[in-house]
Amino acid sequence: ICIVGDSRAATVSHDYGLMFIDGNHNYDNVKTDTERHWDKLHTGGIAVYHDYLSHKWGPEHVGRFIDEWIDAGRAKKLGVCGTSVALEKK
Repeated sequence: ICIVGDSRAATVSHDYGLMFIDGNHNYDNVKTDTERHWDKLHTGGIAVYHDYLSHKWGPEHVGRFIDEWIDAGRAKKLGVCGTSVALEKK
């Protein structure tokens, strides 16, 4: 599935094993994108987020949300490549 635009308006009728999030990078939008689609991601599925380590966006926004999501036990960090991070859904 490819969602272009506001992910809140998207309707997804099937589950998937991979999601890549590169949307609006502020904390609230990353949280909304994740919460909106997380239940459709298979357990053991992979979520990749762009700009996790970006100096412009990551530490206060994408990075903070992802670290909180991991700390809450929702996902396991698989690795970081460039500014992106890959998570496995628990």
